[in-house]
Amino acid sequence: MLIYLITFFGSYCLLVYAEKVKTKRMHVFISLIAILIPSILAGLRDYSIGTDIEVYGNIWFRNAVDAASSNNIRGYIQRAVNSDIGALYALLNYIVAKCTSNAHWFYFVLSFLTTGLVYKAASDNDDIVNAPFAMLVYYFLFYNQSLNILRQGLALVFVLCSFKSIRDGKIIKFIVWTLLGYMVHLTAIVGVVLLIVYKVVNSKLKVYAKGAILVATIVVVAEFSYVLNFLIGLGILSSKYEMYGTTFQRGGGYIRLFFLCLPNLILLFLLIKKNIAKKETEALKFYVVIATAISFLAFRMTYITRMALYFDMLLVISIPLTCDNMKYKIVNNKSNMNRWGVIAYLLFYWIFVYVHRNSGETVPYMFFW
Repeated sequence: MLIYLITFFGSYCLLVYAEKVKTKRMHVFISLIAILIPSILAGLRDYSIGTDIEVYGNIWFRNAVDAASSNNIRGYIQRAVNSDIGALYALLNYIVAKCTSNAHWFYFVLSFLTTGLVYKAASDNDDIVNAPFAMLVYYFLFYNQSLNILRQGLALVFVLCSFKSIRDGKIIKFIVWTLLGYMVHLTAIVGVVLLIVYKVVNSKLKVYAKGAILVATIVVVAEFSYVLNFLIGLGILSSKYEMYGTTFQRGGGYIRLFFLCLPNLILLFLLIKKNIAKKETEALKFYVVIATAISFLAFRMTYITRMALYFDMLLVISIPLTCDNMKYKIVNNKSNMNRWGVIAYLLFYWIFVYVHRNSGETVPYMFFW
């Protein structure tokens, strides 16, 4: 447990210091070290850390090693696509396998790419959020999860990176980011909803648009199995994802609802100042509303939270935005106590979800040796 906290705060402090240095070269160098810290931790972990490592992580890396030794990249990628292992994820395996047969290096590279993209997304949006604080939010909410859901962890951050393109109205860039995510994990197609919501809630027909989104959300939640089958029928998702709507057992919905969604609904709807990043705030509100609606499904559907993660990921933007722009700001010796209050809550959430409930099986941490 302690090694995670040292990693989170150590990386955060380095990123804060990087923001203060005067030269760009030093900023990049210190930021690189900050990103390396959690990446090294991911690479040095035992194979028992993270459920999906033994489910498909090690298997597909060994397949990549075999393919690399025979220079059969085409056959390997085709086999991965046929098995619903994203082509881009498979390619990353193959590239690393050409250099080493040690899977720990792959997990290091995967984490470095994932964490680096989160920092890129935070930095791209630094006009509305504090990038180091956004990274700390990511560490507490999603880092341990990324050690488990290897493919989707990378797909999530590709979708997160698309948010800047959505804000700027750069549709081509948005499509590129979304396709990259889709080539890692098919569920990244959900990223299209982020664009639709942003455009609709900020259209001229705001009241009607918001009502339409709420109604659409209720319909999708109520008839999720039919929507899922429709997407599978179109070939957007494979039949593998039928289990998202057919695995009926408790999926931890109350944790998402009461410990993640509701606190952020309060922040966004009641505590943030008016006219602060208005377009972004309006969209972020509805992202949380959609995530909350999906949480009700999670009471009985185990895997449905995998779809909600794409909306959850935007908390990396919304939490720093709301925290630093609350109506009621508590300052002590020039220190923003609101931020420390949010950090304390994130710590509580991390301990409850990842330590107490051992979600993703990442605690306690163990080195591979």
